[in-house]
Amino acid sequence: MARRLPDAPKWDEPKPAGKQITLHLKTITPMFGGGFEPRETDPISPVRAAAIRGHLRFWWRALYGAAFENAEQLFAAEEKLWGSAEKPGRVAISVRIDRTGTEYKEHDTTSASPRPPHCWAEWSKNNSGQWKKPPRVVQPWPKYALFPFFGEEPMATARCLLGTEFTLALTFDDAIREEELRQTVSAWVRFGGIGARTRRGCGSLDDNASGNAVLPSSHVRGEELTCLHGAIALWGNEQDGPLAAWKAAVDIYQQFRQGVGVARAPGSASSAGGPPNHPGRSWWPEPDSIRRITGRHAAQHKPIHPVQEGFPRADLGLPIIFHFKDYDSHKHGNEPNDPADATLSGPAERRERFASPVITKAVAENGRYRPLVLILNAPHVWQLGNLRLSAEKSATITQSQIELSPGERKQIRPLGGLPVREALAHFVASRWHVNPEVLP
Repeated sequence: MARRLPDAPKWDEPKPAGKQITLHLKTITPMFGGGFEPRETDPISPVRAAAIRGHLRFWWRALYGAAFENAEQLFAAEEKLWGSAEKPGRVAISVRIDRTGTEYKEHDTTSASPRPPHCWAEWSKNNSGQWKKPPRVVQPWPKYALFPFFGEEPMATARCLLGTEFTLALTFDDAIREEELRQTVSAWVRFGGIGARTRRGCGSLDDNASGNAVLPSSHVRGEELTCLHGAIALWGNEQDGPLAAWKAAVDIYQQFRQGVGVARAPGSASSAGGPPNHPGRSWWPEPDSIRRITGRHAAQHKPIHPVQEGFPRADLGLPIIFHFKDYDSHKHGNEPNDPADATLSGPAERRERFASPVITKAVAENGRYRPLVLILNAPHVWQLGNLRLSAEKSATITQSQIELSPGERKQIRPLGGLPVREALAHFVASRWHVNPEVLP
């Protein structure tokens, strides 16, 4: 019998007197994290005011940040609303948990107990008695969105909650523009979520208000910060439910980055004449670029990509970990061998990460659910400076190696001559047979 977590009504913060915006929200995709421990859910108080404040701070910047002349003005306005380490904000956030939701966890196939219905990852062992990694996702959820939560063994895999319901109240005084807060909350509910991995659709929300969480037009302009103005939205067809809509959005993004026939060649037939055991070589330039930089490659994987050193996918978010399946740590000397895992990241400590400008999620509208791929109007990754490739032989990756020339882009099959973000929009639009929507 599945464990049912207790409902725990609770207000995170005292509610001061003043104007108030109240919403009744529900998670429509699994929520990972959101608790006091990173990437861990709290079964008693799964949604915290502090976490929501962080999400609202980001979406407020996306709406209004570029309206300020400099960073000092932006910070002063942000501090007034949302607070800082030195000052409390003028918007109080209160959360009451109305229903904790259903907990999903991992299952160990070596145990005598049958797999419970509320299980999302299943672990098994190989012939040597070692845990197979990663575990198998047993729910119809997009595996590509979930890999950071797999862990190294059972009990290390993150647990999640689905169907958490809570009441959110924002209380503020007359000095705060109510419409500004409503726009911020609308953007968060429509395009964001709660917990970890929200840009891949985890913790998506429904406000149970018949689709009233619609983003109003914004007068904001600018390119120095991530903005909703100028973002490209691609909407898929209505799906049977939120989980199907979520999977449709994540899957099409995965196809663009890794799909057979889109981003890589079909694999060779198996020795028994059946379907390929593994996908074929990537049509992206990064794997062969790393082989050239490190001077290592397996006998069957000599670098052949016409772009000598290119890393265009960096502009879709960092870090990127490159895993070479034909690397063998036991090979030495002149035996051919692919490189060990390599990591592409930002230029320095505290600047290693670059949030993906791509959001893939399910959006609720009038009790219906549609997949969304949203490409934010975000700065390009090279604005961080030169990137770092950490590998057996490390290297500095420059803007020209990421942005690439028009001629180089034409030699990369998934790009078709376009910059990587434009190529993604074109791919999704052509597969879904939709026209991209540019947000005002």
